[in-house]
Amino acid sequence: MQILKLPLGPIGANTYIVISGMGKKALVIDPADKAPELLEALKNYEVPYIVNTHGHFDHIYGNQAVREWKNSQIIIHRKDSRMLIDPLENFSDGFLSPVLSPPADILVEDEAFSLSLDELKFQIICVPGHTRGSIALYCEEEKVLFPGDFIFSNTIGRMDLPGGNIEEMIQSLKKIILLPDDTHVYPGHEEDFFLSDFKPFAESLIGKRK
Repeated sequence: MQILKLPLGPIGANTYIVISGMGKKALVIDPADKAPELLEALKNYEVPYIVNTHGHFDHIYGNQAVREWKNSQIIIHRKDSRMLIDPLENFSDGFLSPVLSPPADILVEDEAFSLSLDELKFQIICVPGHTRGSIALYCEEEKVLFPGDFIFSNTIGRMDLPGGNIEEMIQSLKKIILLPDDTHVYPGHEEDFFLSDFKPFAESLIGKRK
């Protein structure tokens, strides 16, 4: 597995390109812009899927450009799917030019959903709290997690926007801290970290809600 990180868009959201060990296919996670450097990075790969960890505008802005060029299928949780096609829902209205994405091709309903990219297998973990339909991608073999804006190295995603919910966030944290300490986490903003660095904060927050 090879992971390329491109901070893109008006607020520097992390776009990830995950390249399989066979070197022919790539998965795009949260394309934050239609920037030339993103399209250039993808030119030698098949891109069967675009995965949006949630529907905020800064994580979906590049959907259309990648989909049109690579004939990719867009994947998002059903509860965030409306955000792709509605600037009011994805919060781009009033912030910058309205952001629109093509509608999703594949809707995640629950954690029975999984995704394959050649030899790589990704489990979808439903982690509502930041949005109703927030998801994380977890590759057990590589011990890699892509949580979007659900968690960062020493904090959690904001919950003050519509769809945010502290009780759902706590339940999601309880699931994530069960993953191995050496899980390498690649968040939607800022730098990557290991889950062991985040667990004390999560456990403290969970304890306060008991």
